[in-house]
Amino acid sequence: MEIGDVYLPTNKAIDVHPRIVISDPELNPNQVVLVNFTGFEGEFRDHSCVLEVGEYGWLTKKTCISYKDASVVNQQEFDTLYERGALKKLAPVDDSVLAKILNGAEVSDELPNKCRRILAAQNLID
Repeated sequence: MEIGDVYLPTNKAIDVHPRIVISDPELNPNQVVLVNFTGFEGEFRDHSCVLEVGEYGWLTKKTCISYKDASVVNQQEFDTLYERGALKKLAPVDDSVLAKILNGAEVSDELPNKCRRILAAQNLID
């Protein structure tokens, strides 16, 4: 697991949103921050980071990052889920998309404080 990696749950009944690793697991493997892609449309969407089709190969429509749904996971537990087939690894986001996601994290009012502290401690956001 590395910053910028993207994982998709294999059980669509649980979730259909790919998760993006936005903190550095090497710096803090016990607290890895994940956010997810979600559709752009919707009254309660956070538009701090909007991605267009073509910015990431998996996207088929205008998309935003759901900072309110950010989570903190333990890398070892996450790796176990991946090894058991509960997660499928997709292509990682490129550096420009990762930078855009981190910029959005910095300005979003919806990013949980715990996630904000982890990203700030790693100097990924101010």
